Amino acid sequence: METLIQTSPSVTELRKSISHMHQLHDTVSVGITKASFDTAMRTSELETMPMEQVIEQSACGI
Repeated sequence: METLIQTSPSVTELRKSISHMHQLHDTVSVGITKASFDTAMRTSELETMPMEQVIEQSACGI
């Protein structure tokens, strides 16, 4: 009986659907994390750029 349940088309399709949902969740999570990281890096770079220019100008005596 257990074998019939495990190999039934309904259970097999359900497992495929669950697996697909897990893959989508992982992909979306990674994408959102990467986008958040990229945005934070760009913001950080933009904030530090003027300070780096001031330091370089001071070092050059400008």
